Amino acid sequence: MIRPTHLLAIPALCVGVAVLVACPPSEGEGEGEGEGEGEGEGEGEGEGEGEGEGEGEGELIDNPWGFAMRVPGTHDIDGTNAADADYVCSLSIDGHDAVVYVRATPTSLGGAMFPIPVYDDVAGYLFENDTVTEVAAAYDYGGNHNNDFLSITLGAVRYTWDHSSYGYGFRACQPPDCVKREEGLDFQDGCQPDRTLPEACIEVTNPLPPLVDNFALCAGDPG
Repeated sequence: MIRPTHLLAIPALCVGVAVLVACPPSEGEGEGEGEGEGEGEGEGEGEGEGEGEGEGEGELIDNPWGFAMRVPGTHDIDGTNAADADYVCSLSIDGHDAVVYVRATPTSLGGAMFPIPVYDDVAGYLFENDTVTEVAAAYDYGGNHNNDFLSITLGAVRYTWDHSSYGYGFRACQPPDCVKREEGLDFQDGCQPDRTLPEACIEVTNPLPPLVDNFALCAGDPG
């Protein structure tokens, strides 16, 4: 069976005794009251916001490649909890001996029947030859069935990690396990059932699991 391919005024007057409360205070009284209120509000807001943001953004996951790897979280988008989609994958074709870290943050919701997260905030990093470099990256949730896929672009070549096995209801049961290669009109699909371009991917958690190829056919996949 052939698998589908994913080719991402007027000044007021103060008159009368009844309206004295509307008159501007004397110069001495106005300066004293204004300064007191301003100092109170400034101190409260500055301390609260600074502590909250710093603690959340500073937590990183230990990993053997030196990536600045965040702890994935969830985001409330129009009442829907949408999760970060962060992956680490191997890249071993075209002479590469590399590891790729893709960090995808949901930015909006799509989908006709059900809310599906859309990821327009994606960062990619490549570890190769003991060096980490930033690369162009993309992530797609994969529709109602969440058959997700991710990609990076190196020069003129785009590498996409996808699934080679689908279970009951045509649903993937594990992280992407293979790669597709695109360069101009040249396209190699290593994610057909025979899995000709195998790779390993893991979802980022804290602590991080080892990056090993634990591929197995999904239950319900005829092979």
